[in-house]
Amino acid sequence: DNITSVIQDRKGIIWIGTFNGLVKFEGVHFEVFSKQNRKGFNSNSATAILESRDNILWVGTNGNGIAEYKKGYFKMITTRNGLISDYITSLQEDRNGNIIIASRRGISILNKNGTIEAPKFPGRQNAPVNKLFKQRNGNILFSYETGELYEIKPDGVVPSPYAKYTRPYEILAFHETKDGPIWFGSRYKGLFILDNN
Repeated sequence: DNITSVIQDRKGIIWIGTFNGLVKFEGVHFEVFSKQNRKGFNSNSATAILESRDNILWVGTNGNGIAEYKKGYFKMITTRNGLISDYITSLQEDRNGNIIIASRRGISILNKNGTIEAPKFPGRQNAPVNKLFKQRNGNILFSYETGELYEIKPDGVVPSPYAKYTRPYEILAFHETKDGPIWFGSRYKGLFILDNN
């Protein structure tokens, strides 16, 4: 099976995203959640997984929006609720506890008060976003398939200064080391290493 994401929650449970369901592993047994066996989870795919600071599990799906898993119950949030797309590619939590949702049509933000917005910013929008990466400074970095990089800051979305080093290559992975260098993994062009010093 194709694995899309793996996280370990604060209780030590391993959650695995696949195109055949959301898998839960508590150390002994595997349990698969799908729309056939789990009320409220209206999907057979899990493309992204995030545990937010309030211990809620968020699951992105391939065509059914996102699922909120709280106290043993699922609740689906879709374009009917305000998402710009139901095809989710990545999830992150910003410094204020809002959920940032990357999709095949751009970025949605699920605010802590339950409202959903699509941020407006100069440049490319309504295009597939590959991944969301949380930086040490709390900003959220995201990449388009075209290699364009943007950052979500407290005062809005701006082009990332890193883009001049990585464009036009598609960025699929990002890592900040403790001693400064930043690593970018790309499609077809290998690694980029940016030394801030």
